[in-house]
Amino acid sequence: MKTVRLQNNVVWEILPDDAIPLEDYYPPEFLAHCVEAPDNVEQGFLYDPETGTFSSPPEPEPEEPKPDYDAFLEGLMEGYNHG
Repeated sequence: MKTVRLQNNVVWEILPDDAIPLEDYYPPEFLAHCVEAPDNVEQGFLYDPETGTFSSPPEPEPEEPKPDYDAFLEGLMEGYNHG
């Protein structure tokens, strides 16, 4: 097990193992946002406070292909040179 700090139910930070006991290193206001987590939990995981469970973050949406401006400009220049 490890201790993680949550922000909006997202694992924001994994506290170092050498900071135990935590109360010696962090103020109570900080520790109020911390919970124990299984070893497989990583930064960015989602926390469900109702069940006390963690899940992987959703896969990001694929990015739309960016326009190829160089090819576009070359096409314009070809049309200009032949016109």
